[in-house]
Amino acid sequence: MPTLLLVDDNEVLTRLTALLLVESLPALVVDRAATCEKARALFAARRPDVLLVDVNLPDGDGHALAADLRARHPSLRIVLTSADLLRADERNASPLLVDAWLPKPFESNDIVEAVQRALRGCGDAGSLTGSTADQRAGIPQPDSVTAALQLVDAIAADIERLLADMREGASATTRLSGAWVGRVDGIVARAFALSSFVKAAG
Repeated sequence: MPTLLLVDDNEVLTRLTALLLVESLPALVVDRAATCEKARALFAARRPDVLLVDVNLPDGDGHALAADLRARHPSLRIVLTSADLLRADERNASPLLVDAWLPKPFESNDIVEAVQRALRGCGDAGSLTGSTADQRAGIPQPDSVTAALQLVDAIAADIERLLADMREGASATTRLSGAWVGRVDGIVARAFALSSFVKAAG
């Protein structure tokens, strides 16, 4: 089963990106780390096929981390991301070969395609086929138009409550807490379920 190590200190983004990748590539196993130190520990425990890493990390440089892990594991495929457009110049100056360099914010299709290309490079793309519904246990799947409309109402209500709480002045720390991240996860999971229903119906 192909594995990906996702390294980014933005907890909400990593959770959403992991959900997106598992939704789109059901057989993919995604490990998450917020620091270089944690990434190295996870890498040692289970060498991933693909490293998806932000260039700017709190305890080091993601580009240097990628080079270090590639030296230990030469077949490692690498996807770099950064919100700093100036860092994109490193693509031309660095000897490190990467499969993709994505500026933030990236589109969901772009990140999925970049990971797919990287997996094809390491020969694991073929193992990503399978049933998304079977792989994503616990996420409700609507089985009728009525159920889908009810899911739309639930998503809208969740978003409305989340925005109301934000307007009431919740701090940034609170918004990044586990409870808030869990609420975002729930909204995204329902949205994915709705998307699967619409695609099947179409």
